[in-house]
Amino acid sequence: MRATGHASEVLASLLNSCITILNVNVLEVPLGKEVFGIASSVLALVRDTLIDDEHAVRMLEYCFNACEVLKGVLQGKKPGDLNKSEKVAIENLERVMRGVEHTLRSGAVSMTPTSYNKEKVESYMRSMRQILSTLHESRLSLVKDNSTVEPTATTACSDLRRRRFTVQELPSMIDTIFSSNKESGSIFCLPVSRTQTFIDELDEALHAPDLLSGIQKKCLKLLYRTCGHHALLPSTLEAPVCFDRASNALYRGGYADVWKGKFCAQDVAVKVIRTYSNDDLLKITKRFCKEVVMWRFLQHPNILPLIGTSMSENRFAMVSEWMPNGNINQFTKAHPEVNRPTLLAGVAKGLIYLHGNGIVHGDLKGANILIDEIGQARLADFGLITIVSDPTNATSSSSYAHGGTIRWMSPELIDPDHSEFERSRPTKSSDCYALGMVIYETISGNLPFHEYTDLIVSLKVVRGERPRREANFEESLWKMLKLCWASKPNDRPSVDDVLRGLETVSGSREPPAREGLLLRQAIATFARQRMFLLFILILPPIAVYYLTLYSPIYPRG
Repeated sequence: MRATGHASEVLASLLNSCITILNVNVLEVPLGKEVFGIASSVLALVRDTLIDDEHAVRMLEYCFNACEVLKGVLQGKKPGDLNKSEKVAIENLERVMRGVEHTLRSGAVSMTPTSYNKEKVESYMRSMRQILSTLHESRLSLVKDNSTVEPTATTACSDLRRRRFTVQELPSMIDTIFSSNKESGSIFCLPVSRTQTFIDELDEALHAPDLLSGIQKKCLKLLYRTCGHHALLPSTLEAPVCFDRASNALYRGGYADVWKGKFCAQDVAVKVIRTYSNDDLLKITKRFCKEVVMWRFLQHPNILPLIGTSMSENRFAMVSEWMPNGNINQFTKAHPEVNRPTLLAGVAKGLIYLHGNGIVHGDLKGANILIDEIGQARLADFGLITIVSDPTNATSSSSYAHGGTIRWMSPELIDPDHSEFERSRPTKSSDCYALGMVIYETISGNLPFHEYTDLIVSLKVVRGERPRREANFEESLWKMLKLCWASKPNDRPSVDDVLRGLETVSGSREPPAREGLLLRQAIATFARQRMFLLFILILPPIAVYYLTLYSPIYPRG
């Protein structure tokens, strides 16, 4: 059981040791007094005032950022120019930062007091923000005055923050930031008051029309890490959507609930992530921000587009386009004539695109494959498991506690010990296994192992059993599914191989014209709307004909 206590007590204990460390040598180097002042101010506050968790965490981040700035200044010098005091100062700063980081990660700050002096806390917070801002300005002056200092990750971040770059200069700046593991942490040395501005400016730079794809990936990586660290998102992702949360959700999944809403007079799907406790709210927020940033820049015909997000104090919602045809299972039941291998080929293409961008879906199943207005498959809910569960403990029950998901899970995810894995984590190979199950449910119309409960399914999968073949499976398709379901991940085919198999089974390398589905839908709509009119037009002539034949009033011939 982890140690817990009032946030004030935890902070006081930590900062006592921090100040002892900082007092040795750090005061003798440039900006050392400012950093020492921040730590001392926080300690003075928490000694006489109870403080809530949110402010405690923010103050720890202030201390971390201050130490990071000073460390960046010292490391900006050439190794031969560092004196003994400065070398010791770097070591001491790293000790402080490790202590702060450990406290943040361990969740030791976990008890919110019933009352505290909010005005005093916020006053101290404003003062520390000003000190941090001054600290950054002083660092910039030191770097500018020292002409022998080579460009570092810290100075590159400053230029990015201040928009001191052109699109042509951006590649070298991003390379500088990621050139050294020691310096890459400098991306978190942002003044809190300017973090949102920096994120927005980097987001704007990512949309530059003449930005090369390689540089765009590096910029996206920087944005991804910054948003995740600070639990913030680009302002352009804000989507104030209207929906009636008091009404019943249209769909309730294992991790989220879906409502239909309106955004800019457009029908949208609002997926609200379900959170059960506030204990890990900060972790969930950070993971949510990282996954949303990554999704925002995914563009592919078989990927569900993201419109934006709606975040409140304890609600995380993703806003996407409304898919009128439902998921792939609902669509194939409503349109039994559809070419299912062709539809599934679109699923494989979307998965290939995700894997090409270093993204594992992790929860691929029919319910997470939506069909747009032209009958095209679009993958959804990739990364959702990462948001709601701890990625370092993917074997927890949350990975499959909700009915259905386990039927698509590969054996190494269900029981990593049995599969000789240290821990389970979704991979490209586990996605390929799940794709095989999606093909099975789409072609057969049944869930995998539909005749068994989830518990029985997990036992069967670990023992190497797989769904039974049904009559509507061609031999070549069934052989491909058996390869996808191999017990060892390395024995499974690539998704590219699966795509080629699906295209062969569908009888065409290219999907049929989209106009075909649209035409069928248009004809069906026309027939329904005009049925009564046709009935009225046809009935009178038929009635007159029979009257002429059988009525004595109208002689035949």
